[in-house]
Amino acid sequence: MIDQSLPSSVLNQTISELTNRVNPTSTAASALYGLKPSSASLSGENDPLNPQTLPANDFLLSHILGEGGMGRVYSGIQTCLNREVALKVSKVDDQDARLVAQVFHEAQITANLDHPNILPVYLLAFDEEQRPIQVMKKIIGVTWSQLLAEPNHEMWAQLDYSAGRLRFHLDILAQVCQAVSYAHDHKVIHRDLKPENVMIGRFGEVFVLDWGVSLYLPAINSQLGDTDYHAQVSSGLDSALVGTPVYMPREMAQCDVNLLGAWTDVYLLGAILYEILCGVRIRPNTDLKQLFSNIM
Repeated sequence: MIDQSLPSSVLNQTISELTNRVNPTSTAASALYGLKPSSASLSGENDPLNPQTLPANDFLLSHILGEGGMGRVYSGIQTCLNREVALKVSKVDDQDARLVAQVFHEAQITANLDHPNILPVYLLAFDEEQRPIQVMKKIIGVTWSQLLAEPNHEMWAQLDYSAGRLRFHLDILAQVCQAVSYAHDHKVIHRDLKPENVMIGRFGEVFVLDWGVSLYLPAINSQLGDTDYHAQVSSGLDSALVGTPVYMPREMAQCDVNLLGAWTDVYLLGAILYEILCGVRIRPNTDLKQLFSNIM
């Protein structure tokens, strides 16, 4: 139930630059990517306490949680349920069809992986400028890379590492492996596993993030009419050089999609294990040319 004692002023707090309404389904995008984004609102025009005026999905934004190359993540409230959520607003050029397809692809892949260690996606929508928005579970925590790099990080005070920090990190890796095993069982490979893409919640929850360069293996080299994963086909990810060179296996550096498989992620997990045990990355962070030489 909605807490009607909550002041509407709290729910109506928005970020000034993001008061655009989210438009209804784009027919063109539905046809191109095989997905049907919902209509929703990012404005405070509707009374969040009056279900008669509330659209199916209505969101109010408060502050930025993080930012990457492809999107900016905001904290927000889904007013119809009065719950906190995270909203990833795309930053890609909406004229670049491949980049937009990659956003749709990430949403579809993640939403179809229902596992406790994979971040849930609640909704895919468009904003007024036809940029896709993903509505996700909000996590309060830090990246695993922060805990590995900072032994005095304030987050340690909230975590149980009574068996020692090495055992703590190995337990985190075990949960990451469970998520990846689940993805592999569903014929999905991640391709960018690294501590920066793992979030640790304040109660020790573990979430594997950033499935933006993942691949649904049966859709590799497919045509649009042969698969439901239209966005993957349109994204160009099959042939793109993606991933993080300091962790990357050789088959990814070769850009031969036919060499990829579950073993690609297993290599990345092994690189993370190396970092846990040795305290350094498997490859030094040198210039890009030297890195690729090391990979090969």
